[in-house]
Amino acid sequence: MSRKPKMLPTRRLKYSGNEKIERYLEDLVKTGFFGRSAEEAAERLISQGIDRAIRDGTIKSRPDEAPE
Repeated sequence: MSRKPKMLPTRRLKYSGNEKIERYLEDLVKTGFFGRSAEEAAERLISQGIDRAIRDGTIKSRPDEAPE
């Protein structure tokens, strides 16, 4: 199955991690549901966390940005 095209251009973000986090991300990749690399798994987890925070009312959706 092909991937959906990205709606917004991507930017490289920096985050501090460690070997343990990287191993967990690689475990997620092995499931087949979180992308093809640890970086993609991290991106998906962040995106899911932001979506959840919007649904829970922790943060507000930005009106100038279309939801995915």
